[in-house]
Amino acid sequence: ELIRCLKWYMDRSAEVVRQDHIQEAMRALEYLFKFIVQSRILYSRATGGIEEEQFRASVQELFQSIRFVLSLDSRSSETLIFTQAALLNSFPAIFDELLQMFTVQEVGEFVRGTLGSMPSTVHIGQSMDVVKLQSIARTVDSHLFSYPESRRILLPVVLHHIHLHLRQQKELLICSGILSSIFSIMKSSSLECSVSEEVEMMVESLLDVLLQTLLAIMNKSQMAEAVRGQRCPQCTAEITGEYVTCLLSLLRQMTDNHYQQLLDNFQSKEELKDFLLKIFCVFRNLMKLSVYPRDWMVMRLLTSNIIVTTVQYLSPALHKNFTEAEFDFKVWNSYFSLAVLFINQPSLQLEHATAAKRKKILDRYGDMRVMMAYELFSMWQNLGENKIHFIPGMIGPFLGVTLVPQVEVRNVMIPIFHDMMDWEQRKNGNFKQVEAELIDKLDSLVSDGKGDENYRELFSLLLLEKIEQETWRETGVSFVLSVTRLMERLLDYRYITSDCGATGEIFHV
Repeated sequence: ELIRCLKWYMDRSAEVVRQDHIQEAMRALEYLFKFIVQSRILYSRATGGIEEEQFRASVQELFQSIRFVLSLDSRSSETLIFTQAALLNSFPAIFDELLQMFTVQEVGEFVRGTLGSMPSTVHIGQSMDVVKLQSIARTVDSHLFSYPESRRILLPVVLHHIHLHLRQQKELLICSGILSSIFSIMKSSSLECSVSEEVEMMVESLLDVLLQTLLAIMNKSQMAEAVRGQRCPQCTAEITGEYVTCLLSLLRQMTDNHYQQLLDNFQSKEELKDFLLKIFCVFRNLMKLSVYPRDWMVMRLLTSNIIVTTVQYLSPALHKNFTEAEFDFKVWNSYFSLAVLFINQPSLQLEHATAAKRKKILDRYGDMRVMMAYELFSMWQNLGENKIHFIPGMIGPFLGVTLVPQVEVRNVMIPIFHDMMDWEQRKNGNFKQVEAELIDKLDSLVSDGKGDENYRELFSLLLLEKIEQETWRETGVSFVLSVTRLMERLLDYRYITSDCGATGEIFHV
């Protein structure tokens, strides 16, 4: 009888002008369901479970009425807005009651249908948007969502609503909270069972829109900082950090299969290109912007590890789709810029760390500069004839990488300059562009304190060894020796000026 009464109230919500009594019923929904469920349990015990199907059918009909109320367009009716808000506020509180009578999957289906009946728009009014998302947030935080069986049922509709809001850049703070809860639950669940299917849903629904959201937030943040004193709540480091954490959590849980499915799902090379440009840009921004405090070294290292792992998964797609006849300078340049920035990150310069800290980092992650250097070299080799597009433009950035005080990085990267000389020689009959750019950038970088005697020796040794086999050996050797002498003078000059500076300081004291 109570179910029938509730259903009658809900069915009339589209017609009645005054809905105070309906709203009171909605606010009391939790207690009404407690009464309904407990009454049914006691009745079943007393009668041996007769009329079970009739009860289940009546609950199904009640949920049809609930979905009907939420599906109504309330933009022109403030009264209906209050009714829907009261229903949404109370709705998550009835899940535990339903679980006493129905299976986890059945309750999941009830809830999915209800959340799915809400208008798929973010233009129903800001207050209702907030109420809707708060109801979804409480659903995610509920006991029901912790069950893998029901979570797989509920996740698509939850992600659908979040996706819509992120597309429109609406209610970002609430959405980030919901996503954080989902990732936290998935991480806990992954210890007991596979969450691969859920990660797949997240990748398909969220990855692209997360990247777009982060780019928009970062852009707003930079614009706001450019105007002194102007701060936008959605451009703060806090909200940027929330979405960065969401993105990293998703990427961290992705496996080979997830990356393969992601790449297979692109309908065109243009779509793939847009995605690569977005993710490379976000990664570069993560390294340039202070998303995490300087002393959050663990988070910075984890971020770097996720970035280099993701790049390793994506670089074959870049090579496969944008080389040779379909070469795309923009996406390749974006990749190289990311790799250079990554290797030069202050947080990865382990030479500045204590021996104990350095060992701890190397044991856990390895030297990520070396990993990225090998990746960079491999991709450079894959360019083939298109290498010429990056000569002399990438000489300075690559030179900066070779000056990183890590022997293996230097061993990997210095031979690229021989390659550049060779390709320009083939094209122009000389390598004057490489020569001029290398000397200019080397002068600047060494004067800024980069490089050392070991670098000078290694530079000469590796390049002379490579040039030995070339037809242009004579001019090549002459050039390398002249650059080596230049470095020697620059290093001597730096030593003398720093020594004199120290002496002058002592004398002054």
